[in-house]
Formats: sequence, C-alpha cells, structure tokens
Amino acid sequence: MSDIAVGVLGASGDVGTHAARLLHRAGADPICLGSRDLRRARRVLAHDLDGVGCAMAVDAADERSLLKFASRCRVLVNAAGPSCEVGRPVARAARAAGVDLVDAAGDEPLHAFLTGPGGDPPAEKGRIDVLSCGMQPGLTGILPRLLASPLERAVSLVVWFAVVDLFTRAAAEDYLEGTARKLTEPLAAWRNGRRVPRAMRRSSDPVAVPGIDGLFTDLPVLTTEAERLATQLELVDGTWHTLMAQGRVAGVLDRLHALERGEAREALCLASRIDMSARRPAAALLAEVRGPGGARGEPPRIRSGLLRGPGTGALAGAATAAAAQAVLAGEVPPGLHYAAEILDPARTIDRVCAAPGVEVRVVDGPVELVDPVEEGEL
Repeated sequence: MSDIAVGVLGASGDVGTHAARLLHRAGADPICLGSRDLRRARRVLAHDLDGVGCAMAVDAADERSLLKFASRCRVLVNAAGPSCEVGRPVARAARAAGVDLVDAAGDEPLHAFLTGPGGDPPAEKGRIDVLSCGMQPGLTGILPRLLASPLERAVSLVVWFAVVDLFTRAAAEDYLEGTARKLTEPLAAWRNGRRVPRAMRRSSDPVAVPGIDGLFTDLPVLTTEAERLATQLELVDGTWHTLMAQGRVAGVLDRLHALERGEAREALCLASRIDMSARRPAAALLAEVRGPGGARGEPPRIRSGLLRGPGTGALAGAATAAAAQAVLAGEVPPGLHYAAEILDPARTIDRVCAAPGVEVRVVDGPVELVDPVEEGEL
C-alpha cells in the first residue's frame, strides 16, 4: 500500500487547489498533486501544502499516466475536468489500481458506467467510489438533508443556488453536456410527488441574495440529483432555482439553443469573463424545508439554511475534500455511492466550513430568518 494518503488530480485547477489545501489542513498528508501543468502543481505544493507531498505531471488522456498516478495513493480525488471527458478514464484507472475514488462530479453518466449493464455495481474487494462530491451535484443535496434530518418527515422543499463566478472551459463543457443529456430540465418542478415539466415560470423581477452584492436572474430548473432527493425524502412538492448574477451570462443562457456546442462554450466563457471583470467570486446555497402540519391544526415545522463561500470552486473543493476525509476515516462503506446519499450531512457541512471564507447558518423558521435581509431579498 502506498504511503500517499490522497492523490488529487486536477490539483492546479480551482476545485483541486481548494480540495488539496483543505485536505492538508485536515492532516491527510502526504498528498500527491497531479496536473497537466507540473509547474503550477509544484507551486500549489509549495504555497498551499507547505511542501509536504509530491507533484506529478498527469495526462488524463493517457491511460498509463493515469494508472501510474492512481497507483501511488490510497484515495484518488478527481477534480479534473471536463468531467464528461475525464470521468470514465479516471474511474477505470482507480479500479485498475485498486484504490478508492472520490469524484467532484460524475452524476448519472459516470454512475451508469461504473454500475455496468447488469444494473448492480460489481463487488471489488471493498473498494469505494463516491461520485457527485462537489457543489452541484453534491452540497445541493447535502444541505437539504441536513435541514430535513430533525423533521418527522419533509413535505416540501425550496432550494436557491446563487452563482457569481467564471465559466471555465471545463465548467462550460460540463454544463452543456448536462443540458444535452437532460440531467437538468428548465422550468420543471416536483409536484404532488412527481416530476412536472414546465411547472414553473421565469420571473422578470431580479432577486437579491443574503450576503452577496448585486442582483440575480432566476432560472428554475430540476436536476436529476434534485429528483433523486425528492424521491428519497418522499416530498410532495419541491422547487429548485439557479440564480445567475445579472449580466451577459444570463443572456447567453437564453440563446444556447441557437448555438453550436463549441460556439456556446466560448460564448459562456467570454460572457463570464466580462461579467466578472469587476466582481469577486461568490456562491450561496439557500434551502427551506417544511414538515407536515399537526393533527390539531398546528403549523408545520420549518427549517432553513444558508451556506455561502468565496466562489463555486471554494465550496466544491471543500465538499470534495470532506468526502475524501470521510473515506479516509472509514465512514463510507464499500460500494458505489452518490456523496449526498452516503455522507453524514452534519459532519460534512462541519468539514466544509473549515475552509476559509465558508460559513453556514441554520434556523428553525422560514428562509427570511436565515440572515438579516433587506426588502426584495429571499
């Protein structure tokens, strides 16, 4: 068994750097950083990991390179992208090396690949695969479970995911892949215990978010992760809102259907660079869960929460590191899992909040009580 506790692939990227830094602070050393850009990986090692561990040049398109990297560690953390291109080869390398896998992304396509045609994942002598460990999917499923955990049952859920950040080429490619594979369905919602297409309408009114400057465009969308969550919690109703900072990106999203794939990717990246030219990255996740009313007419119990941090990369990296910590600590049983369905929500959020600039607030009551808000805010 290698003396390297964790190998972080994509370590010079935004998510990978944050994940590696938090794992180092949590004592998961030594860590091996893998990246196509060895110089950048070495800078991360020196500046963020105090020089503890090692750095390797890894090409996700090279099977031998991936296998060599995977074989050096006990847990392989995949923070490289785009996930739609690198997810399968990285998972194959982890299985060939016999090491556990924690993937920041993945979702249904990678889960189906690892499950295989028989419908059940093959037994692999105690190996662990944890997918969808990032922001969305990931924290968007974990925070609602934390809020719902004390309730007798959850009846309804509303989630808002607010983003002020760059669209990297990898992020744009994964977003477009999710749209093409129908992992997201705009305007759909959960109504009376089932998915209902076009149940929502886009509001023309801008939305403000607690703790983040600026106004947002509301884009209601139902993801496959949200549908799994609604099914498992046996929700009657559920609504999910992606909130994009007002600017050019929102306009590009409105006309994606008219653009070729490559053109759409470049348009998203360019629009986000323009939008972010005078802004700092930020991200927030808000959720409100309602339980059933009492038999004697008592009002339903409501639980709300706000998780926010300095960008999607910081939150996704912290969540991915938290998943790796759970695997290293023996908290995850062998098998193939989605992070939100196997990780302890309270412990995971505590670990995420160990990252600089990340905070959470949970209250008994509606979402308006989560943070001091001004008129017009959620």
